[in-house]
Parts: sequence; C-alpha cells; structure tokens
Amino acid sequence: MRDMFCNILIDPLPTTVEVAGRDISINADFRTAILFEQLMQSKEQDNVKGRIAFELFFPTESLKAILSDAQATSDAIDAIVWFYSCSRQTRETVEQRTQNAGRRSNFGIQRRIYDFDVDAPLIYAAFLAQYGVDLQDVDFLHWWKFSAMFSALNDSNLIVKIMGWRSVDIASIKNKTEKQRLARLQAQYALRDTKTIEEKQSLAGALFGGMMK
Repeated sequence: MRDMFCNILIDPLPTTVEVAGRDISINADFRTAILFEQLMQSKEQDNVKGRIAFELFFPTESLKAILSDAQATSDAIDAIVWFYSCSRQTRETVEQRTQNAGRRSNFGIQRRIYDFDVDAPLIYAAFLAQYGVDLQDVDFLHWWKFSAMFSALNDSNLIVKIMGWRSVDIASIKNKTEKQRLARLQAQYALRDTKTIEEKQSLAGALFGGMMK
C-alpha cells in the first residue's frame, strides 16, 4: 500500500493506487471525493457505505477482484483513506485518532465548518470568482488540487467568512456585543450535523469495519 506523504509541488498526483501488489485506477476527480464525504455523513449502515465507497472510487472491472480477496479489500480500504486525506492519513493513524478521541478534552478540536451540500452554491461561486474555475464546466479536477484550492480561498469570499463565523468559540469572546453578533451569525449559518473535522476523518476509516468481519 502506498502510504507515504506526497508533495503536490513536486510529486505527480496519483490516479492509481496499489492493491494486492498491483496498481489499479482510482477515480481521482473531486466529485468522487465529495460524494464520498457526503456518504460518510449519510445514515446508511457502515457495511453498505463501504461497498458504495468502493464503487465510487474503483472501476467496475476491479471490484470483483477487490471484494473476493481479504488482502485486496484491506489494501483498497487503506488506499481510499490515503487518497481521500490527500496522503496525510493512513488507516492506522485514523484508528489511532479514533481510539484517542475519547481521552481528549474539547480544547483544540476543530469544529465542522463547511458542508458540500449546504454550501455548494457558495463554494461554486468562490472558485469562479477567485480562480476563474467553473466547477460545472471542468471535465476533471484532481481531488488534491481541489482541496488545495479550497483551503486557499481568501476572505473576500462569503463561504470563507461563514466558515470563520462557524469556527469561533463563542464562550471565548469577552465583548458582549460581538458575542451576540457572532451568536446570531452562527445560528443563521448553522450546520445540521455537528461532527468535528477529526470525527469526519475517523469516519473515513471506521465505516469499512463491517466489511472486514
């Protein structure tokens, strides 16, 4: 399994992953990873999510070989976690995060600040305004490129302002007027699901558990 960190500046972006000793194609377009993130937030059973995730990322002709062999299935899970996290996570590190999550305090845990369904129009508009990229018209945009561009959106975009408002710890604000203003903005732009970024990353590895039993 390819588990090393890749540098987007000097390394070629992956369109294949290693599964059971051979390279197979992975659907690297940003739309696939967005669908995967939405899948993680859905109410489907984890074993169902795992199967859907495989269908999202891997060509139909590869699925039978992946699902019929335990090592191939395990490698494919690792590959999805690694790819989705833009090489920053492996299943091992995700599992470590999950095990340690209950022992952490709330201090320093990042709030969930965007949703690809709720915020879709604003994300689309931000890419168009800042980069001149029409996400409807582009045939292919690698997930890692999309992620880098999304992270670098500037605060002239409304989506960045909203993410900033959502991220604020209201309890830490001393000024009463400012606290009330931010509380109103957080209520206005609140997301239904309150999973943290760390919890969402953990889901990327945990949802496959039912497939390995």
